[in-house]
Parts: sequence; C-alpha cells; structure tokens
Amino acid sequence: LSMDNPASKRRPNFPKNVIAKLETWLINNPNNPYPSNIEKQTMCEELGLSLKQINDWFINARRRKLPKT
Repeated sequence: LSMDNPASKRRPNFPKNVIAKLETWLINNPNNPYPSNIEKQTMCEELGLSLKQINDWFINARRRKLPKT
C-alpha cells in the first residue's frame, strides 16, 4: 500500500446485511453450496452486487467457512 493514500488500495467490505443474506443461503444449502444462475441473478438484484462479486464471495466462503471434509 502506498503511504500517500493508504485507502486507495483497500477493498470495501460488504455491508453486514449483505453478508448476512449470503451466509444464510450458504448455511441453508450445506449439501450443495453452489447457487444456481437464477439464484445468483436474484442475489445480484436484491443485494446490488455484480455477478462477479457474488461468484467471488461464494468461492471464498466455501473455502473459508465450510467444514473441511
């Protein structure tokens, strides 16, 4: 990070309500933690996120939040 403007490279966190909705979906679908394209499109519209943001969040959440098998 540059010392001139340290905030310029920081990524913003999603609001708590957005994270709560995504985590709720993940918890409710433990056997198949892969939302369908229709479900992801609905999340985009409801949460105001891009498809890439939704996809990236689920990739990271499956890696970090789900129990290892």
